[in-house]
Amino acid sequence: MKFNKIIGILFVMTVLLIIMSITAEGESALDYYSKGNEYLTNMDFNEALNYFNKALAINPDYVEALIGKGMALYKLEELEKAKNCFIKVMKLKPSDKIGWYGTGLVYLEQKKYDVAIQYFDEALKIDNGFKKARERRQEALNGMAGQYISKADELFSMKKYSEAINYYNKALVITPTDEYALKKKADAKKALSLQQVTPKPTTYIAKITQTPQVNHDDKLSELLQKGNKCYDRKEY
Repeated sequence: MKFNKIIGILFVMTVLLIIMSITAEGESALDYYSKGNEYLTNMDFNEALNYFNKALAINPDYVEALIGKGMALYKLEELEKAKNCFIKVMKLKPSDKIGWYGTGLVYLEQKKYDVAIQYFDEALKIDNGFKKARERRQEALNGMAGQYISKADELFSMKKYSEAINYYNKALVITPTDEYALKKKADAKKALSLQQVTPKPTTYIAKITQTPQVNHDDKLSELLQKGNKCYDRKEY
């Protein structure tokens, strides 16, 4: 008897959930999601967003609708809003690779390459064969290498060759065959060696000898006095 009562309660709850998921027009969250996905496929992102929002108004935790909304917002370049959708997906369903992948896309677009790589790595842990995540991860790595090279060029122009070499090396860890980075690193090493062997200019302090000024009137007076003494002593 008690078991039948539990079954009855579960049945009522199921019916209530079904009723809650259906709008006055008779369309469910799934219906709205399906329409939103259709518009997303056809690249009508504003209309897709409209239907995903309708689906989420019925069921705020609808993971697929959140992913669709996130992708539509990403395409509309509303990156922070898109990221919020993907983060919610990760919280609701951490095993869903798209939540991690979508967050990585946002950080990639914001040129925060190191953070983007972390999220693509998480997506690949869930599905190692996730081709898009692997491709985007490589794109992020290339972007990071570009940032290292730009920093190295800046340091090179400031004649900070040792620091420049360090950043060229970081770029070459990612892209070992990058001809530009290899050439600039070689130039920096050559400039550094010249900088180290070139003697520093010595500053010499000149000693200035001052010739005392002669007072000619005093000298004449001294000679006259000496002459008078010689005359008195008949030293002439």
